[in-house]
Amino acid sequence: MLFQTKIFFFLFSFLLSIKISFADKTLEKLNQVKEITNQIHQESRNSQKKINQWDDETKQMLNQYRRALKKTESLKIYNEQLASYIESQQEEMLDIRRKIEQVKDTRQDIVPLMLKMLDALEQFINLDVPFLLTERKRRIYDLKQILRRSDVSVSEKYRQIISAYKLEQDYGRTLQTYRELRKMEEGKELTVNYLRLGRLAFIYISLDGRYMGYWDKKTKQWKKLPKSYKKSILKAIKIAKKQVPPDLIKMPIFFPANLLSKS
Repeated sequence: MLFQTKIFFFLFSFLLSIKISFADKTLEKLNQVKEITNQIHQESRNSQKKINQWDDETKQMLNQYRRALKKTESLKIYNEQLASYIESQQEEMLDIRRKIEQVKDTRQDIVPLMLKMLDALEQFINLDVPFLLTERKRRIYDLKQILRRSDVSVSEKYRQIISAYKLEQDYGRTLQTYRELRKMEEGKELTVNYLRLGRLAFIYISLDGRYMGYWDKKTKQWKKLPKSYKKSILKAIKIAKKQVPPDLIKMPIFFPANLLSKS
């Protein structure tokens, strides 16, 4: 019985040691599996991080690519517009060159034209009613000097001639009075008031009112005026000086006989 008990105890101990040994090996394997699993999880996490990083980089590169495409398209449109602008500029440059050539030709034509215009204006003043003769002839003289100057542009010369023409035109529709010395028929000089009503009437009256005359366009001479015009002339002078409001006045306007016969 004791022997059997020993054998049983031996077998139990042997089996227990086998079980413990197996359990230890199983536990070791489980730990290895756990460690491998942890490594796999860590590698998986690392791989996911790389995937996420690659995904971000891919998205960033895609956005950069899209921006590059958009910029390329904008540059293409800009280059097309710039090419069109350059073409337009080149056409404008050619047009300017043509105009410059035309200006050269025009300049050759306009200089003789300005000389003719100035001569015509001078003749007109010599044949016109003799008001402000000193001023008007001085203007012609100054214009002739300007035409000889090389430092004055052709356009400025032309502008000044046109301005002189406009002044002469304005004289025909304005009322004006001014004071000057006048040599009378008796040879003495008197200060008189001149009165110009457009180009219809040109009159003088002495300061004391004793002498009055008008310019006869037909004979191109001064003639005496009757005393009956004195009051109207003095009133017209006040109107010209804006001392009284405009009003109807009796003025000595004489027409050529042939003009009156046609009416």
